[in-house]
Amino acid sequence: MATWNAIADQQACVRLVRNAPRAALCWNIRCGMQIKSHPTPSNMGSDQTRRAIELAISRITRGRPKTVQPSRKLSIASVAEEAGISNATIHNRYPDLAELIRQKSNKESREKLAQKAKALQGADQTAKELREELAERHADLKRIAIVNLRLSAEKKALQEQNALLAKENDRLESVNRELLAKANSPRGTVKNIR
Repeated sequence: MATWNAIADQQACVRLVRNAPRAALCWNIRCGMQIKSHPTPSNMGSDQTRRAIELAISRITRGRPKTVQPSRKLSIASVAEEAGISNATIHNRYPDLAELIRQKSNKESREKLAQKAKALQGADQTAKELREELAERHADLKRIAIVNLRLSAEKKALQEQNALLAKENDRLESVNRELLAKANSPRGTVKNIR
């Protein structure tokens, strides 16, 4: 297929295509010519592609990409998708930008790793404090169990003593009733003892 730039005798068509994109599309369909479209990352110059890659890196780093998911990490694949180019373009034509992406993603990884290590260290300290507190609670529980056992033994001894005292009280009450009965009976006289 010939491009419209290669056809010298159709200069009028060239002017028409440049001035009216819709008419150019119709001409393309009728004549079967390939018409250059507006610049996109795939057909723009290397400076424009570099700029598109840099903007994609910036948008992904800030967490405000246009194409990829905002939660997606910075990588060559995500930058290529955001810029509208292939991964190979970044690897082959812009190795300096590929290295920049790797450095930034490694930096992010190191920062996240440092944050997780710090959080883990804080969790370790919390766990240590909780283990110490748990050991104190176990010691308190053992002391309470010993005191409870001693108090249970004392309670049992007091209950036995109370049972004996109740029996003694019953015996004394029966003796007291007998003595009152003798004292109140007309036959028995109570002697005064000095």
